[in-house]
Amino acid sequence: MAPGAPRQVEVYADTPSALIGPGDLRAVCQGMIDRGWCRSVINKQVCRIKRVFKWGGAHELVPPDVYHGLQLVEGLELAPPEVLIRGLAENPAAHIGWKGFFSAFW
Repeated sequence: MAPGAPRQVEVYADTPSALIGPGDLRAVCQGMIDRGWCRSVINKQVCRIKRVFKWGGAHELVPPDVYHGLQLVEGLELAPPEVLIRGLAENPAAHIGWKGFFSAFW
């Protein structure tokens, strides 16, 4: 396994690449959510995984339909503003660091 690879990917380390599908990528994404990763980092990692399969398809190491299947998995979207405002009102320190919290007032 490559250094720095998300631990969720390790579950699929012994799975043949031809058998990887959109459900597997969603499971990896859910694992990142469960670990508390932020939306932007999760989306970057998902794009990184897709690029690996794109490269593999271009070099005939992976069937091209695997990459096309993974393309069907959309990135996580930003929550609606009312959800963000409600969450920020309930616990502001959980959403921004203390430095950012205090700099908003000074």
